[in-house]
Order: sequence, then C-alpha cells, then structure tokens
Amino acid sequence: MIYKLQSTFTVVLLLLLSLVTAQQQADKTPNFSEENEELIRASISQLNKIMKKSSIDSCEKCVSALELGHELAKKADAGVVTEIMTRFCRKHKKSKHAKARCDYKFGLSTVNGSAFGDDITNVLTLIKPRSLDGKYICNHFLKGACPMPETPNFDLSSWWPKKPKNARQPDASGETFNVVHISDFHVDLDYETGTESNCTQSMCCNEWKYNEASHNIVLQPAQAYGSYQCDAPNSLLQSSLENVAEINKDKNFEFAIFTGDMVDHDDTQYLTLENAIATEKLVYSSMKKHMNIPVYVTLGNHDTYPYAQIAQEKSGFVNRFSWNTDLAYEMWTDSNWMTEEEAANVKDHYTAFAVTTKRGLRVISLNANLWFKENYYNYWGTDTDPDPSGLFRFLSDQLLDCEKNGQRAWVMAHVPMGGETSEAHPPATQVFNQIMERFSPHVVAGIFFGHTHRDEFTVMYAKNATEKTEENALNVAFLDESVTPYKFLNPGWRYYEIDAKTFQVINIHHYYTRLNDSFTEVPSANDTEAIKLKWEYEYSSRDAYDPEGLWPKEAPLNATFWHHVVNKIRDSAYYRKLYLEYSYRRSPYVPECTHWNCVKKLYCYITSSTVPQVQTCMMEEQYTPNGDISILGALLWVISFVIIFGVLGLGLYYWFAHHEFPYVKKVPHSNRRDYISLN
Repeated sequence: MIYKLQSTFTVVLLLLLSLVTAQQQADKTPNFSEENEELIRASISQLNKIMKKSSIDSCEKCVSALELGHELAKKADAGVVTEIMTRFCRKHKKSKHAKARCDYKFGLSTVNGSAFGDDITNVLTLIKPRSLDGKYICNHFLKGACPMPETPNFDLSSWWPKKPKNARQPDASGETFNVVHISDFHVDLDYETGTESNCTQSMCCNEWKYNEASHNIVLQPAQAYGSYQCDAPNSLLQSSLENVAEINKDKNFEFAIFTGDMVDHDDTQYLTLENAIATEKLVYSSMKKHMNIPVYVTLGNHDTYPYAQIAQEKSGFVNRFSWNTDLAYEMWTDSNWMTEEEAANVKDHYTAFAVTTKRGLRVISLNANLWFKENYYNYWGTDTDPDPSGLFRFLSDQLLDCEKNGQRAWVMAHVPMGGETSEAHPPATQVFNQIMERFSPHVVAGIFFGHTHRDEFTVMYAKNATEKTEENALNVAFLDESVTPYKFLNPGWRYYEIDAKTFQVINIHHYYTRLNDSFTEVPSANDTEAIKLKWEYEYSSRDAYDPEGLWPKEAPLNATFWHHVVNKIRDSAYYRKLYLEYSYRRSPYVPECTHWNCVKKLYCYITSSTVPQVQTCMMEEQYTPNGDISILGALLWVISFVIIFGVLGLGLYYWFAHHEFPYVKKVPHSNRRDYISLN
C-alpha cells in the first residue's frame, strides 16, 4: 500500500488540491472577452508575418517572436499568452496527434494534467529576448533556430579567498565503512503485467499503450518484475530494496545516498500531481521500510510537477512549487533521516541541504533541476547572473566552511554537469566546475550523480581540461546505475567502501539482476509469488579495471586511477567492451563501440565535466587513439589505399580500352551498433 502521512500537512494539501483542481479545470477553457479575442487573433497574425518574412534567418525570426511574447506576457490578461501559443501551434501542425500535443506543450497546467503554458508565460516575463536568454531558448527549444551561443565565463573569485597553498588531503586511515548508492527507480504506478511492452509510444506496459502493428493483440507482454522498454513496477522496487537489506546484514551500511528520479517517464498528458506525490511517498516509505539507516536524497528531473520545472526565489514564482519542498521536509524528518534543523535547508534552498554524518562528513545535496535544460526557469539572466537560485553560492559557502574546519565533503545531485551535452544548461556547468576546481581535492572527497541510468563515471581535469593528463586529473564523478530497466538495461545498484578519514572511495561493489531470467511465456501478476528475482554480485571496480593489482591496495579510486581507466577504455577494445557491458549490466542490448567516431564520443563524455568541454573535445579535428584500435585504423588505411589505386587502375584500363571512364564513386555504408544515448 502507498504510505500515508498522518499529518496536518497532508490533509491540508489534499484539500487545497481538490479546490485548485476544480478551479483550474474551470479555467482550462476560458471564455475570453472580445477585446482579448482580438488581441489573440492579432498576435497570431503578427507571428505568422514574422515566420513568413524571407529577409531574416531562423534565429532572427525566433528572437522576434520572443520579443512579442515578452511584451504580451507582461501586459496581457491571465491565460491570453497561453491561448496564443496553443492556437498558433495547432495552426501549424498537420496531424491530429501533433495538434493534440500543442495542448500538452502550451496549455494550462492543472493537478490532473501536466502542461507548460503557465511556466513558459512566467519565463517570458523574465527574459531579455536579445540577450543570451533568447539565443539559448531558440537553440534548445526550437531545434537549433539559433546556433549554440558561447558559454559565459563568470568570475567567481569574490565568493572565496585564494586556495590555500598548503591545501592537501588527509592521509588514509586504513579503516573503511560502507555506503549504499541507489538511483533512478522510476516507479510506474500504472504498470500492468500482460500489457504491451513493445509499444510504439514513448513508454510501454500500461493498458492504454499498444503497438501500431497490432492494436488489439499484445505482441510482447509486460513481465511481472518489469520489461526492458518500461519503467519499474512496484514489485521491482521492493525486490531491489530487499536485496539491499539482505546485503546490509553483512556489510552494515552506515547510510545511503539516493540520486533522484522516483516518478516514471510517462508522456506529459498522463502525468498528474497526484501521481507524483503518491510515487514519492511510496519510494520514501519503501526505503525507510527496508533500510533502517539515514537516506540522503536529491530530487530528479521527474520528481517535480510539471515535469522538470522549478522556479528560483528571485523569479517571483517559487511558491508555485512549494508542495515539493514541503513534502520532502515532512517525509525526510518523519523518516528520521535528518533533524528538523538540518532539514530546514530544504525549504530555504529548493530541496537542497547539507548534513554532517556521525563520522564528520558533510553531505551536500543539490537540486539539479536548477541546471537541467528542460526547466524553462533556467533561461533568464543567463549572461548577467551566474546563480539566480542561490544554489551555487550555498554550495560554495558550505565547502568554504568545510575548508576552514578541516572537514571533508561529498556533493550529490541528479543530472551530471558534463558528459552528454543534451542535459545540463551550459552556464551552470561552468559555474559548478569552478567551484569543484577551487575545492578539489582537499575538501571535495566525492561527487555523485544519477540520471543516465548507466554505470558510468566522469573524470574532472584542472585548467578546464585543456590537457587531460595524469597531473591534471582533479576529481571524479560517479554516475550510479538505475533500478529501472528503461531502456534496455538490467536493474542494478552499488555500494562503496569508504576510507574512514579521507572519505574517498576505496572500492565500488555492483549488484544486478538479469531481468530476462524472470520472463515467462504467459506473464501474470501472480508470478511474483512463484518467482523471485535473483540478484547477483556483478563486479568490483578495483578488480575489473586493475586486474593485475598494480594500483596500491591502500590507495583510493581517485581521479588518477580513473584517468588510467579512461585511457584503457579509449585504447583497448577489451576494456571498451567491458565498460559497456557494465554500463548496461550485461543486458541483451549491450551496444558495440568499434567505429572511431563512437570511440571519440565515448572518450569525450568520460573526460568532460562541462558542456563546453564536451563541445571542444568533439570538435577536435584529429583523434588518434593508441593501442589496438590504432593498429586496426592503420590496417583500414592500407586496405583503403589498395582499393583506391585498384579502382583507379581499373578506370585507366577502361579509359584506354574504351575511351570512357565509367567509374562512379559510391559512399560506403557500415552496419554497426555504435554507442548510443538511451536517457
């Protein structure tokens, strides 16, 4: 059963929701005055003229439209701008389904139906269209209408004194303790065993999803513990936590970190506030039930409503999202994971907080929605304010306090700052990187993310990663594997061996389950009574990536260690394959990565801790990895050389024999499965 809070907060919240729902449903299809109807028609006409203007490029069209939206949002009556966006969208969409999506994108959001029109309108009042605000919006939300602008480089030196010259990490104690890291449950409360798991919609295993080739007959039924194209049913959530509890009997975990995403990936039109609250309560209560230890939580991009949206205090719209901070405060204190005083940060910093463990480690949790690309509220003040939420100043002040007190810290959040460029807003990545470089490695002992669903890591290099050398390897971010199998992954989790003095990671132990081993021909919800998921120990990071034991046993798996692993993955087909197998937890869908472009992409993701670093790495013209792939590359060049001259010789033969040259150059094709993004 879903855990129910017996508190005044919950009762009041649900009562307010019922009242707001009725009001917002009434407002969903507003009756506009004739004056407003005229304004709506005139604005749509003006937008059409902008779009048809041949003398300006797509970027100027987009910015001009934003200027119009900005002026309307500041002056027009409530709901007018939302109506303009929705009608304009419908006018330019051809299919019925595309027109319906206009409502989900630009319509009014209610507790029973997620949409973004309200938040877009709010942000339109805040932006400066002809600044970086407009360029970033047009680049990301309008499919590259404007080119990606150059990332602003803010000077944060006034936030802290100079880095101490004698800054160093403490010596290892030789004593270790264990910490659990779990992430990305994505529990689907509407998951139904036996429904279509190979649907043609974005996420499957619900009664309203189907395969377009077979509307009435299920082609691939959803299994009792989950399927590879679906989020996790409650049965998988409980099984994973039962396994954590079982391992805890021997390992005595002191605390756990959870790096976000409790709510499922379902389409916008199926998301509701009630579902978000119910899912978060279920996950919180399940973690409390199975793990009798403190759990330090960070919220994911799915753990808010509407999806990914959260406003900064400076924006003036922060109260729109207070339900989430109130719920987190209530649940975390009720579970005894932190005191009311510690949890007070939750309300002051948008579910961010800092707490000191019994051993003296400062754990700092940040809300990554404040740098996630899909959050509209991250697109104002981009060229003038490095920290509109105050979140990064909160982080730097916490780390500065640790530095003064000789204390070590962990930083945790959901969305990674580097890696794939599609997830984090570039200016925020630069700010975060400056803070990490200032306080690493003498204060920051660990950085932890989730979000990608894969078992991954990112090495952070000093000097903005201009030289990716052992000497510049500064810190490492650990990206946790997901419990949800979505998409094409086996469920997994991990725990860390931590040095009791340095609080650095000494080893990482990974567990997983082969989901397809639980599949039956005719799945039933009753299968969970007859079949139990078999969770297995997958691997030790130290043993897997240092099989010869060359790394000193007492040394942590620090940035230097992972720098060497990066080079192994880049240069060795064996380690590259191993890395991808671990990343997907040996699922049936592990991709290959043999083509040079794929290897380069993989290398850039692992070695870039900001968006600009990824872009710079990917734009480098020459990429010559060492080792076996270089030998293969040389061989391919030799073969190509022979083929080219063979074709040239054949052509010359025809020229002299027939006085014509029939050779036509063809573009080569390759059948391969490259490393792909499956967020």
